[in-house]
Amino acid sequence: MDRRPLARPANDEARHAKRRGPVLAFAPRLAWLVLLLLFGISATPPRAVFGQVDPEQEDLGALISEALSRHPRMKAAEARYAAASALPPQAGSLPDPVLGLKAVNLRVDDVALDSSPMAGLELSFQQGLLFPGKRGRRRSVAEAIEQTEFTRTELVAAETRARVESAYWHYAMADRVEQITRENITVLEQIVDMAHSRFAVGGGAQQDILQAQSTLAELGAQLLQRAQETSTAGKALNTAVGRAPNGHLGTASPAPLDSIRLNADEISRLSSEASPSIRVQMSLVERGRSALEEAKHDRWPNVGLAAGYRFRDPAGDTTDGADMFFLALNSTLPVFAGSKQNRRVQQEASQLTEAIAEEMDERLSVGLSVETLLDEIRRLRNQTLMYVDQVLPQDELALEASLSDYSVARVGFLSILENWQRLLRDRITVEALRAQRGSRMAALRALIGKELQ
Repeated sequence: MDRRPLARPANDEARHAKRRGPVLAFAPRLAWLVLLLLFGISATPPRAVFGQVDPEQEDLGALISEALSRHPRMKAAEARYAAASALPPQAGSLPDPVLGLKAVNLRVDDVALDSSPMAGLELSFQQGLLFPGKRGRRRSVAEAIEQTEFTRTELVAAETRARVESAYWHYAMADRVEQITRENITVLEQIVDMAHSRFAVGGGAQQDILQAQSTLAELGAQLLQRAQETSTAGKALNTAVGRAPNGHLGTASPAPLDSIRLNADEISRLSSEASPSIRVQMSLVERGRSALEEAKHDRWPNVGLAAGYRFRDPAGDTTDGADMFFLALNSTLPVFAGSKQNRRVQQEASQLTEAIAEEMDERLSVGLSVETLLDEIRRLRNQTLMYVDQVLPQDELALEASLSDYSVARVGFLSILENWQRLLRDRITVEALRAQRGSRMAALRALIGKELQ
């Protein structure tokens, strides 16, 4: 029995050639497009090659150092601390002495130093003295104020650092999203060319070309928005650093996805011990305690010393105009202690109670913020890794499959556009998730006051 293959009918052969014709017409273009998609999707443009850092890349550490040294908010905080540092020497000093010169016992009808036996010029010196212990307690209050301003300077530094980090990650996201959009414009132009090639050989519909061109125009409009977002994010970063908004900026690296090595209990302990905002409240409590002790001690009377010397001319008295001097000791009388000193003690006690309550409230607030940030940071990291490890590879496979199936007329052109748009949206989502996690990490470091890795 003859088992040679049957000859294909002429009409079948013609149909097969017609079906194969469109494929062969743009097969090289399709292969190039697949490579472009895989390279553009899978390979992030390198920021460093063989250890050589891009000279135009902004270093986050350098930006933070610049902000801490030049930002007006830091300069204002440092000036407040410098002003507070001048308080302790003042509070611990004695009142200024008083030097006096006066003419005494002059007669009205004869204004002369020798007109009366007691007339003369008197030179006096007075020095106020505080009750023992008052100066030390007043200095303690001033030192507590100085410590409060120092911790507030640390708080401003932590907030400035967090503000720069957050602005840096959002700038990196905007810059990367703009770059992704530009890459996809190139990819979409190739898809449009592919639709034209398919239509030219009779294998596609005109609506495919129109849909592709409409999507390309829409993506061009989105690129304008992405460029504006990058510009706005760059201005925000410059402002956070303390530069002019329109200052030049290089590229920025995406936020890392490193895991936090410390557990939640260790982080909570660190926040309760080292949080700048909690330390500010603790210093206010110490300031309140010092002020209360100083107010209690202020109920004791103050004393003063005075001395004087009188120069006299002879005026026919028995002393023949001999000079005189005097010594004096005086003391304040706290007769209004019920309405002054005791009321001040009550005032300082109430303010101390307020400071203690605010410290407790700040601890609760920081604890809640730390727990919330930790949960959000974990979620963002897991969500980002899920997109990178699962969602994006599936998007790539779906787009590659739709391109392949479209080349043999198994699916419509709309399938390519839908898969491409899904991949673009998910790539942008990954960049947004990374920036959000970097921003939350910066906020957590500002709350804790220490590095987490």
